[in-house]
Amino acid sequence: MNEQPKHEIARDNHYVPQATLRRWSSDGKTLFAYRLLVSHPSVPEWEAKSIRGLASQRDLYTVFSDNVEQDDFERLTVEFEQPAISAIDKVVQGDRLKRDDWHSLARFVALQDLRTPSNFFESMRRWEKTMPELLESTTRQALKEFERSKAKGIPLSRDTESNEFSGLIKSRVEESPEPDSNDLVIRTEITIGRRLWIASMRHALSGVVETLCDHKWSIVESSGDMEWPLTDHPVLRLNYESPGKYDFLGGWGKRRGNIMLPLTPRHLLFVQIGKDSGRKLEMSREQTLLLRRLLVERADRWVFATEPMEWVSELRPRRVDARAFAAENEARDRWHQDQSRAEVSE
Repeated sequence: MNEQPKHEIARDNHYVPQATLRRWSSDGKTLFAYRLLVSHPSVPEWEAKSIRGLASQRDLYTVFSDNVEQDDFERLTVEFEQPAISAIDKVVQGDRLKRDDWHSLARFVALQDLRTPSNFFESMRRWEKTMPELLESTTRQALKEFERSKAKGIPLSRDTESNEFSGLIKSRVEESPEPDSNDLVIRTEITIGRRLWIASMRHALSGVVETLCDHKWSIVESSGDMEWPLTDHPVLRLNYESPGKYDFLGGWGKRRGNIMLPLTPRHLLFVQIGKDSGRKLEMSREQTLLLRRLLVERADRWVFATEPMEWVSELRPRRVDARAFAAENEARDRWHQDQSRAEVSE
């Protein structure tokens, strides 16, 4: 663990880019922030916060691989952010977007949907449920291939091509614990944590992301003088049937699902999958109010705005819990140490 990287590691990882946060700032340095978990009732509901310290976590994307710290994913994010920044500038200026601009925005949606702590914890909960069955089915398939090859006298080929998940799955063969048994037991293990999360994001951004590029995206301006709020998980994947029947579990390619991302306080990137709504889409005041509410409902810990939005506290009353606040901060401070320990032992 003492080996040093060949370049300086980018420690402060913004999971909402500073360039995005500045779109909601009047001075380019601060914006108004509403925190959903606070330590004491005396904490102001809305505070002017420095952009530099918001939507950021130290070493969120830094991983240990071959006993060396690596920040390849942080550097990959720049490749998605820079073209999107240029495209959003065109949106603000009212310029016509070209095909490459729309694709840059779609890829930015993918990155922004995947890269947040909220996505990490949702992925962890999903993997804890599905990974045992997945590993078992993978092992059974491998055994079938082995048995078929053995029966035909054909050496079992080994796929040496590496991918994002190479090295994450560990298998070992053991003797059966049953006495007088000649059977062998294959144990397959994978560490569920940051490294798997990074690998899954890289996999999605290297291929599955093209699904989003195929959609017919629209730019939606907010109605009247209303503004779109920004949150710490700003992408909304919405399955909507009625005011009381909807969820945020939509997929990137699920027909009739809605995907949206605020680009500026006035501009929202939007698509209803399978529908071409035109490059500019108008929404009524009622539709704008609905989407603003849904965006805030999807927030994890923060809501950001150009100025305080009093309705947010009515929709999402903050939780005042000193113990939970301290525990969350402690877990964040231990994040890199805990994740690194697991990665080194893989």
